[in-house]
Amino acid sequence: MAVFQVFNLFAQGSVQWELRDAINKDPLPYLKFEILPSVKVYSSDKAGNVAVPSHALNDWDAVLISGYSINDTIIDRKSLQVSETIFLNTKTYDLPEIIVSSANYKLIQIGSKEDEIYDSKQPIRAYNTKGSFRYTAFIDLPRKRDKDLYKLSFLISDVLKESALVSIRILASTSNEKLKPGKNYPINDFIEVAAAPIVKEVRSPGWFTVDFPEGISVPAQFDSIFVVFDLLDQRDSFFHIPMQKSKSPIEQGFYITPGVLGVFHHNLEHPAIVLDLGVADK
Repeated sequence: MAVFQVFNLFAQGSVQWELRDAINKDPLPYLKFEILPSVKVYSSDKAGNVAVPSHALNDWDAVLISGYSINDTIIDRKSLQVSETIFLNTKTYDLPEIIVSSANYKLIQIGSKEDEIYDSKQPIRAYNTKGSFRYTAFIDLPRKRDKDLYKLSFLISDVLKESALVSIRILASTSNEKLKPGKNYPINDFIEVAAAPIVKEVRSPGWFTVDFPEGISVPAQFDSIFVVFDLLDQRDSFFHIPMQKSKSPIEQGFYITPGVLGVFHHNLEHPAIVLDLGVADK
């Protein structure tokens, strides 16, 4: 992070920072901005600005910034008090272009809306925190074949009280190692498969579907992905994705703050999601 302007953080009723790419100076939208240790959650807007009420900064030590294209980053209070612009290192990874002819291309679905819904209506929280609503699913994909993700559906519990702004990240490991249940993997070993942030406002319970008309390409080198759902604000929405029991290639994953991913030991329980893929035949 580079420090630029010195200013009075507490001159007004709220404090605003700009989140920008350290290299290109581009704004970084829809990043999650958590006040520590209280874990009050805010997010940057489309222009990369995040506004925090001054009262939320009582007895704070640092902030944790996470989201699309960056590694989880903790910045201490002293640094933030002398700068109104936060420059973050972003990750880049050139994915190969996938060209698949219709003659050897088929559509498949992973997961099912008909699978048993079984869990309580209690919003999950990130590991060892008071807040930070987050859901993580691990999906095994067809191996050694190019894939395009065309549709992602997830179930929203009827405990939803008001609209919720949700970030959806699709992450793939750059390691050739097969991911082992129970093992921790750092976020810096993963890349974003989607070309841009995916942020949706959910307003009502039931199945919510996100369409990708052009498809999100998943090259053959990636035989699994994590899908991470993050609540971007702290409104009292009671956002909750129920759990399912099934024998699908979907499993319960975890994303430990700050920046550790993994998959739980194999069982039939996983967040209620369905993926529609186009897959190249062998």
